[in-house]
Amino acid sequence: MATPHVAGIAALLKHNHPTWSAAAIQSAIMTTANPRDLDGNPITDQDKGKIATAFDMGSGLFNPLAANDPGLIYDIKPHDYFRYLCGWGLFSDDDVRAVVRGNISCSTVRGIKPKDLNYPSIELLLSATSPTVTVTRTVTKVGDADSVYKLYFNDPKE
Repeated sequence: MATPHVAGIAALLKHNHPTWSAAAIQSAIMTTANPRDLDGNPITDQDKGKIATAFDMGSGLFNPLAANDPGLIYDIKPHDYFRYLCGWGLFSDDDVRAVVRGNISCSTVRGIKPKDLNYPSIELLLSATSPTVTVTRTVTKVGDADSVYKLYFNDPKE
């Protein structure tokens, strides 16, 4: 049942912020979601009976008021998704064309690795031979000019 609720929130955000892209709206919803329920308890995975991880619940319980004023947003242009799909190296040009519904050739697109997509979540692979990875994100300040932001990192351990 979340889909109609999120669609409604997205419509309200687009009304309040007509210049925001779809990616900016998605970012506002994702980055202001709460990993706790309305009683302040951690969200649980009903199948496992344990506290849910980001893999179980995504960003968490959405908060429409917070999403309307997220402070910072991650924005992505449509061509970034083309570069992302081509960067995987797993898809043929026909596969990518079917997804993007356009005439595109990965040989003419500078692909990017999944970790380099400017997205609120980060996808990367660590191994014994590469135990560290540098990831860069670009955010756009849409909040109060006098705001101060702190970065918190959550290692999901799964």
